[in-house]
Amino acid sequence: MDEVAVAADGHAIAAHAALVSSTYGAASMFTNKPLVTAFLSFVVAQFLKLFTTWYVALLAAAQFVGSLASGQRLGTL
Repeated sequence: MDEVAVAADGHAIAAHAALVSSTYGAASMFTNKPLVTAFLSFVVAQFLKLFTTWYVALLAAAQFVGSLASGQRLGTL
């Protein structure tokens, strides 16, 4: 079962498979610039979403407090 297939030029195919797997390993993921750019843009967008969500909630609370201060009653249109 431990037979090694030999290519026509005499080189072992298993050695070629090991070379290919090491060449396309996890480290080569960082050389894929479009993938790295997409991942970084996703991280930045999610980070900014925290602040924009918080700011929108803050503005809504300020409008609610301001509407109460101007004399409007809750529940009336």
